[in-house]
Amino acid sequence: MRVYETGRDMLAKGVFEGANMLPCTAYAKMIWTLGQTRDYDEVRKIMTTNIAGEITNKEPNKGTCSCKEWNQV
Repeated sequence: MRVYETGRDMLAKGVFEGANMLPCTAYAKMIWTLGQTRDYDEVRKIMTTNIAGEITNKEPNKGTCSCKEWNQV
């Protein structure tokens, strides 16, 4: 979102990045989060916190996962 002006405009208006969550995961997490609170800061905190492995710190190279990396997941 930070590369293009449109993305930067969205961030300036309060949209927050979903890190590397899959869209369906982000949607489910947002539904659950909004069922808990409607406070923007709390929603942002929950959505950007890794709760169940939905956000990873580092993606494997080229979108692949070696057997060694897979066993650590």
